[in-house]
Amino acid sequence: MQPILQCFLLLIVCLWAAVTDLKFHKIKNSTVLLGMVGALLVNHRNLYSALLGFLLPLTLIVLFVLKMMGAGDVKLLAAVGAIVGFPDNVSVLLYSLTFCGVQILFTALRQGRFLKLWKEIYLDFKILFWTHTLCFEKGHERIPMACSIAASSILWIAGRLTQR
Repeated sequence: MQPILQCFLLLIVCLWAAVTDLKFHKIKNSTVLLGMVGALLVNHRNLYSALLGFLLPLTLIVLFVLKMMGAGDVKLLAAVGAIVGFPDNVSVLLYSLTFCGVQILFTALRQGRFLKLWKEIYLDFKILFWTHTLCFEKGHERIPMACSIAASSILWIAGRLTQR
């Protein structure tokens, strides 16, 4: 029963965060708090795993300081990590970052900025800063990372349910 509750909680938190991120460009603290409290209830037998799952994504706060990622994205990844626990949070985190990279490339293509993006990466060695250039210039849209986190969580849920 616990894996079903875990998957359901993850789905609710991630989809709600994706909706609010798309609509308001903000992930509400109440959504993250729901995920954290739910993680404590669902993972009450394995709090150590939930704690490690929570702490690992917090290392991404560096990306927030560099304005490459929003604080809500970091908090959502921490809540998702607490829900899925360690070491599963590593795969969810890597999938999220990969999906976000693909989302950024498609956004750059749609905006006609694909070649400029690759030129910056190649010429200036700004591989770590390319999301900042794309997302935070005036007149350009922000990338809702909650959608990538939701997609990676759904992928994790599908893998989890097919293992049964």
